[in-house]
Amino acid sequence: MQSPHHPDPTLTAGYQQLESTSRQMLAAAQRQDWRAVQQLELSAQRQVADLQHPPAPLSPAERQARQRVLLAVLRHDAQVRALADPAVHRITHGRPQLH
Repeated sequence: MQSPHHPDPTLTAGYQQLESTSRQMLAAAQRQDWRAVQQLELSAQRQVADLQHPPAPLSPAERQARQRVLLAVLRHDAQVRALADPAVHRITHGRPQLH
């Protein structure tokens, strides 16, 4: 088991990879490269599955790193969704325009 002051480098790298994949998905969505978004989403799903069952309880530092990454992933996901469906974004984040 890792010390609370020394996070598991494999676990930390896994979260960093998930954040990187999430960032790449956002960049692909901004380019409107939906095929790349789809491929990256599959990769992210595999990464999440790998991270769901850590070999030992997370240290406070690992929990903090996980929270930071997950918040970033959620922000990226919201941006990707907004790019994928601007109408939904207008309805959920602003006033719908009446015609």
